[in-house]
Amino acid sequence: MLTRGSVSKLQLEFPKIEFKLDHLLAPYTYFKIGGPAKIFAEARNKEELKNLAVFCAKQEIPFIVLGGGSNVLVSDKGIDKLVIKNSTKQLNLHKHENGAVVQAESGLSVNILVRKTIDESLEGLEFFMGLPGTVGGAVYNNAHFTDQLIGDHLIDVEIVDNNGEMRILKKEELEFSYDYSRFQKTQEVVLSASFFLRFGDKKLIEERALVATKKRATTQPIGQPSSGCMFQNHYRNGEVIFAGKLIDQAGLKGTKIGDAMVSDKHANFIVNLGKATSEDVDLLADKVQDIVQKKFGIKLKREVFSIS
Repeated sequence: MLTRGSVSKLQLEFPKIEFKLDHLLAPYTYFKIGGPAKIFAEARNKEELKNLAVFCAKQEIPFIVLGGGSNVLVSDKGIDKLVIKNSTKQLNLHKHENGAVVQAESGLSVNILVRKTIDESLEGLEFFMGLPGTVGGAVYNNAHFTDQLIGDHLIDVEIVDNNGEMRILKKEELEFSYDYSRFQKTQEVVLSASFFLRFGDKKLIEERALVATKKRATTQPIGQPSSGCMFQNHYRNGEVIFAGKLIDQAGLKGTKIGDAMVSDKHANFIVNLGKATSEDVDLLADKVQDIVQKKFGIKLKREVFSIS
């Protein structure tokens, strides 16, 4: 339970970390939506993130780790927990004969990771160029682009479990599937992720990255506050039914509640026109789900995580 004493405990244990009270979270999210964190702190390196996670687990201080702030909708009422902004950024690369093991800390931008691998002529992650958010968030959600899953290239992850213990989990233990990993149920803290990538033709790798970024730029509402695709695609008999296509066919592009609007560029995006609240987004998402279910008999599942 979070109490006034929790702040004192944290300040005594971590004198070099600044703990802010009732700190607004909206500026840290892609949606630009969100109330205050009861306590807010920034983990500037893996050691700080690890130590904070271990201490909170052992002291039973409720906490949540916030990465790049994509793929999340933070409640306007705020979060009655310690919110740890993950600003870890270290990247290490160990070359082998046919490729390299790339270890990235969980707070590192996916784009920085991808750019580094391309510079080193390593293939596999170039499809994720332009993906918002951090490595930790991408692992948490097994980020995808078309049929590419980031988990396909993973070797293992370094975590802090719910007992405050450090562990290394192999890829096979992560329960990866479409838009899913074990972390969505365990809430274990990802400290770093290791990928194995093979060497390839740098020119071809760069061309694939360019195709991916152009597709995002031309089909998605880049530049408007949003949290990425709102709903997961639906699968039936092994075939994908795109959520955006269903929403578009339901005539919902441009639909608004408050300042939240179904994007007129990509129907699976809800954008913040300036003053949208989390309630606006929730009500609009519910409306989209209800109308799509009535028209097509498909209940869309949210891809964006609500945090309160």
